[in-house]
Amino acid sequence: MSQNPVKTASKRGGRGGPQSSAGSNELHLNHAQQAIGPWLSKLRFRRQLIGGVSEADVWKKIAELNDMYEAALCAERARYEALLEQARKENAGG
Repeated sequence: MSQNPVKTASKRGGRGGPQSSAGSNELHLNHAQQAIGPWLSKLRFRRQLIGGVSEADVWKKIAELNDMYEAALCAERARYEALLEQARKENAGG
């Protein structure tokens, strides 16, 4: 029985997420998904003298991350729809 690629990818450590490599059974990430890990690795918040970090800066970064996830989801949805269409054509033709 083949191993589920989601389980394989989730076992990897680190903040960058799963990396694709030739011949492996891991997830293949689109460009938008690949951009999230490095962005999180470089993420820094503007500090304040009192209170730790700027709340406005935190909300701004959350909004940026949300935009990145929405772009990744949109790209994945387009890929999924293309795969469904391809499977429908193959099933109808043969």
